[in-house]
Amino acid sequence: MTGEIRHEVRGIVLSRRTVGLDEWVDALARSPAEAAASNARAREAVERFLA
Repeated sequence: MTGEIRHEVRGIVLSRRTVGLDEWVDALARSPAEAAASNARAREAVERFLA
């Protein structure tokens, strides 16, 4: 089995690659953690700006 990993920005697919199911599941599991870390850094920057 295979999956597809896409890099998408504002609805436009910039790249795509076919990967094995194990790599696809790993990427899927990392995605929410990476988004949370990015959102936390953005929140901290806004808090510093407003302080």
